[in-house]
Amino acid sequence: MLGHYYPPCPEPELTWGLSAHTDNQWIDVTPISGSFIINLGDTMQLITNDKFMSAKHGVLAQKVGPLVLVSCSLRQHVQDECPRMYGPVKELVTEESPPIYKEIKMQDLIKLAYTTIPQS
Repeated sequence: MLGHYYPPCPEPELTWGLSAHTDNQWIDVTPISGSFIINLGDTMQLITNDKFMSAKHGVLAQKVGPLVLVSCSLRQHVQDECPRMYGPVKELVTEESPPIYKEIKMQDLIKLAYTTIPQS
């Protein structure tokens, strides 16, 4: 679990927030007080065979605040010796919905993600 705390920023147009993870197409999600915004990552997209899509995201600084972000993820074994393979969950694969992804080690999925994301 990872937490971020952003106090209000008097001039948010002069800064960014968190660095961009995007293809330069943005959807501005306005938070509703007391609600959660849930972004799913690449691992969830892989294991659900595209039933749920990964969301690349960024965070803009806000004049009104504070902004509190909490991130949690599946435990991702990235040690070289870890043989665990990740792929679509078998129950989500059918003749009508064949596997989109082959099984892959987590370390290779992470390497692939960082070599295909445009750097800003």
